[in-house]
Amino acid sequence: MHKINKKTFGIFTAVVLVLFALSCVTMSEAKTKKSAKTKQTKKVSSSAPARKLSVLNFSKGELPSSVSETVSAVLTEENIEAGDELGLKINFNGRGWCGCGKIDRSWSGFGSFKFNAFNPQDKDLTFTLVIKDKESITNKVGRDTWIVLPFVLKPGMNNVSLDLNKAKPYGEKRDLDLSEIKTWHFSYKFFPEQKWEETGPDEVTIFVSDMRVEG
Repeated sequence: MHKINKKTFGIFTAVVLVLFALSCVTMSEAKTKKSAKTKQTKKVSSSAPARKLSVLNFSKGELPSSVSETVSAVLTEENIEAGDELGLKINFNGRGWCGCGKIDRSWSGFGSFKFNAFNPQDKDLTFTLVIKDKESITNKVGRDTWIVLPFVLKPGMNNVSLDLNKAKPYGEKRDLDLSEIKTWHFSYKFFPEQKWEETGPDEVTIFVSDMRVEG
């Protein structure tokens, strides 16, 4: 049996230590790359597009089901945002409303009511979005149970976003029940006492498209 002298043993030990160190560095780099890839995957996942639910699908020919006598609403290709196929031309001839009297799907989990709106007038116009949930319909104590969200349309194209999470009936201290939405409509000159809406002119026209709730 050959004997290993001290010098040879020292060289052998040094080589083993170097190889061990290189192995540790390689494992550390692989772990770092894996961690970075995991973080990148999480980042991509967190930037997923928001959930959407169409409120009125104009491309399928859907029209408002609740319209006052002073209002007309027709499908149009005029004055819509790029990418929208069809929109709705709404003409208000004085005080009135335009919306839907029956909601088939729950709005639970959707925090915003959004739409594109074109104002062809040369001045700002103020409207309100009125929402009624189950409590609003059941209670029947008047407008105090209605959820009223004012919004302003500037001349030209507007991208409107209304916060549903903070929406409350203006005469009651309770939250909007998004799981039991019964009706909604745009109104014009309907709340003169609160000064939420326009007081004039009597006749205005707006164009809306891509109406949806998002969450």
